[in-house]
Amino acid sequence: MHVKPTSPALNAAIRVLPIHFDRDLISAALEYILAHVSHPALAKAFLHHPEMPQVLRLLASQLLYDQQRVIDHVKLTLGVPPKTAIAQNNAIGLLELTQEELDSISTLPEPDRVTKWMKRVFEISPHAEITQVDFWGLYKTAFAQYGPDSMLPATDLIKLVGTVFPSATPMVVPGVGGKPSKFVIKGLERKRAAAEGRTKCHWGKWGCPTPPFDSAASLFIHLKEHIAHYPTTTCTWGSCTHHSGTQKDFIAHLRTHLPLQLPVVRHPGQVDDVIIPAHSHADVGVPTARPVPPPPQLFMVYPKPREDPPPTSFAALLIMRILYRTSFVQAEVVLKTDGDHFGFPGIEQPLTGETGEGAEGVETEDFGLDMLEGQWRGQAAFKAIGGMLAIVQIHDPVIATWVDEMLDTIRALPLSEKFI
Repeated sequence: MHVKPTSPALNAAIRVLPIHFDRDLISAALEYILAHVSHPALAKAFLHHPEMPQVLRLLASQLLYDQQRVIDHVKLTLGVPPKTAIAQNNAIGLLELTQEELDSISTLPEPDRVTKWMKRVFEISPHAEITQVDFWGLYKTAFAQYGPDSMLPATDLIKLVGTVFPSATPMVVPGVGGKPSKFVIKGLERKRAAAEGRTKCHWGKWGCPTPPFDSAASLFIHLKEHIAHYPTTTCTWGSCTHHSGTQKDFIAHLRTHLPLQLPVVRHPGQVDDVIIPAHSHADVGVPTARPVPPPPQLFMVYPKPREDPPPTSFAALLIMRILYRTSFVQAEVVLKTDGDHFGFPGIEQPLTGETGEGAEGVETEDFGLDMLEGQWRGQAAFKAIGGMLAIVQIHDPVIATWVDEMLDTIRALPLSEKFI
């Protein structure tokens, strides 16, 4: 039986190549095409096949399709990442428990006492941190007055933080620039004093029933509404009895009852932190003293195969490798060692027009085709899929060199050459 370059079975195998998801069908098609082009004469003839460029593109597509299942995307951070710091708002001070509150909490036994104290004084803040020394100092200041024997050891106190606040983590921050390491509690900060009472209207000798406002501006608008309904120049804010000579002076007096340095109302999604350079130790609570913000953090994401692709990829690579060597390697002129050259290799010229019989009845003739034109067609087809081969990732380093070899040859082709 003689195998012809344009056998119906070959065309049938080519037609099913786009069906990447059918593993059994695509495996059978690739195995048949691999067996077909494994014979040198049929490989040369295949370069003249009208579907040859599309076959190469489908083989490259098969590699990329199989690659999706075995590829991981590795994220690499470039440079030193910046850090976030809490922009402490000095308008509202830190929460301080009254003596009555401390006396009430101190009646509880440990660890109930310290648990209630933590929940009352501290809150979760993902970007905040407090040193363990400061944390112990606050605990000692609060309860040393009730006797040192009733206090927890520092190690037990720090361990208890994770029980009360599961997202807070005691950790060690390595020192930078020769500075010592810091023992901190990440994700925890002190609560701030409530500001609701500062925006409550006390007009009419504390008789105004309106609830607290969210800003000093809203409170001031409300005060002017009181004056609009009942015009007066005598103040009735709380216990104030100030009298102004003119309406303008009276409005100016009302401003003295507004809270000073009230924090700006933030959007619920806005965080109270700023980005600063990694090695900066400036006071971020003072806006004019903050360092210049660092540039955005850069990341590089690159694909990396975690394992070898399925067998269909290896079959596709073997077909491409055979066609590549047939297109680029000059097989017509080879070196031969014989007695006529005294043992040195000499050039053996190809024999044209001769035919022979290969294994399994495959004819070894060139089928009357122009081999140089076939190589030009193959080189043009490989050049067209160079972009697809550039993103192929193979886990096995030896197999990966096959792709690199093809890419190096494709990139060396002149841009202006006319292949066909």
